[in-house]
Amino acid sequence: MDSVNSVTPISFNARLVSRVHVNLEQAKLKYKIFELDDCDEEFTEELRKSVDLKKLMPSVKDNYLLNIWNSIFGGAITQNNEIMGRGTKNYLLVNEKNKPCGAMAIFKYLNGTYDKYKLQYICTWPTSKEHREPLAGKALILNMFKKIHEKNDETPGRIELEAVNNSLFSPVAKYLQRGFSIFGGDNYTTNMRISTDKLPEILKKFAKILHIENVEDSKKLNLGESLDLSF
Repeated sequence: MDSVNSVTPISFNARLVSRVHVNLEQAKLKYKIFELDDCDEEFTEELRKSVDLKKLMPSVKDNYLLNIWNSIFGGAITQNNEIMGRGTKNYLLVNEKNKPCGAMAIFKYLNGTYDKYKLQYICTWPTSKEHREPLAGKALILNMFKKIHEKNDETPGRIELEAVNNSLFSPVAKYLQRGFSIFGGDNYTTNMRISTDKLPEILKKFAKILHIENVEDSKKLNLGESLDLSF
């Protein structure tokens, strides 16, 4: 058989789902958020190889904390549903220069009398040496809030997560600021959750600095050709 004809074409399923406008006194920024698919695994593996947190953040000397950060980064971009669960969706945040700067993985429980979501992983990373994009994590969180609020309408539900206690950038304090409350945990993680009926209040609170615009019916993209992985 002709070897050319036997090659299976690569499929790409990433879609642009949101645009985020950041309005800060010191800067006006724009982000894009893509929803990933299993077919984007080749791209996410290239992204994993491109992001070297130790080189990008030389000010962080603690290898243990760097390893935790790197583990969370890997989980946020993982496209293997056998590991993450078939209800998992992955989202990629991209800055104005088409460089990835954040990702998250969300799992929706498929059974139950109410909607329940698990924020499995969320991670942001520098786009150049010692430079982390402003409000990148908040943009991902609020985009998640907006999508879930619009989908649920009046259906009761909640979003849960496990924040790592011993990690960089004080995640527990940041989640408290974004409306989550603590309901348990152990020496390693803090269990946190927010009811979906609180989402409109949180979205309104941050509306002046973060405006999220839905993108409908966008074309599927080859992110390897569209985005810059020169970290």
